[in-house]
Amino acid sequence: SLGAGIEIDSLGEIPSNFEVYSFISHLDVLPHASAFVGHGGMNSTLEALYFGVPTLLVPQDALQSLISRRVVELGLGREFSEQANLHMKLESALFSLMHDMSLVGRVREVGERLRSANPTDEACDRIEEILRSSKVRLKAS
Repeated sequence: SLGAGIEIDSLGEIPSNFEVYSFISHLDVLPHASAFVGHGGMNSTLEALYFGVPTLLVPQDALQSLISRRVVELGLGREFSEQANLHMKLESALFSLMHDMSLVGRVREVGERLRSANPTDEACDRIEEILRSSKVRLKAS
């Protein structure tokens, strides 16, 4: 998916094994993906992690760079910033990512943990725990 501001026609000839859209839901694609190339935005990065998909991040701004660096630090993906020979280097980086079985295993483990988590129940339990241990009591209205 290209997002706003990039016309599909501006890409030139698209290989037959590619599908290019202005927008497509990552939630529909990621369960079937072997890798994800993205800009390092929080939403798309967490979606990839949720589905256990290793990421190759190409940050476009400071926040995306911060997220990208953290993903790399945690061993859940890689950052790509090469501009010369972009096509060949991107292809090499992507295949290298997909074949790093240690990284792929960590990402799958994180995805399984995210999918099995019940954040609503965990948040409620934590709030109740804080209220029980606190001297502050809420008044019923």
